[in-house]
Amino acid sequence: MIAGSKLLRLIVLVVPLLIVSAVACDEERPAPDTEETVAQTRVLIVHSYDEGFGWTREQQRGIVEGLQQSGFRNGENAAIETFLMDTRITYTSPEQIADRADEALQLIDTFRPDLVFVTDDVALQHVAVAYREQHPADGPAFVFSGVNGDPTTLPTIGSLARPGGRITGTLKRIPFLARSARRKRSFPTLSRS
Repeated sequence: MIAGSKLLRLIVLVVPLLIVSAVACDEERPAPDTEETVAQTRVLIVHSYDEGFGWTREQQRGIVEGLQQSGFRNGENAAIETFLMDTRITYTSPEQIADRADEALQLIDTFRPDLVFVTDDVALQHVAVAYREQHPADGPAFVFSGVNGDPTTLPTIGSLARPGGRITGTLKRIPFLARSARRKRSFPTLSRS
């Protein structure tokens, strides 16, 4: 998958900077409402879909590996929580999606992460952007991945070059033209009929 290696590089390069920035901007934050107070860094991963979806599993693996390569280990110097919105099969109506987003937003309020990863369009729009609309200047930084749509159509994201609002990430784009050219070179007599 093209996104896997790019996501891993993004995590390794950007996450330490985002965490340092988030912690420095929010030093007087009260302790989270959880048993885990030993960990210095709190990371929340919000997936749009369920763990049965291969794309979600791969993104989860990439995020966790990237955090580990950046020196953040769950239970040692980090507390990593995951929330599955499960909007691909189970919670598909607009009302159900809104309810799942509310649960994720409540988790942000109680867990008080330094950084939130959101995967795919649903979590970006209904969690990251919704949170930034409610809290434009405080709270965690957000990193999105696996987004198909144009995130600049969403409020709080200024441009692809400078997303702004403490939200950044990677888009999921399939290089159709390159694949098509490679296919034509490999199978020059192949036709659609």
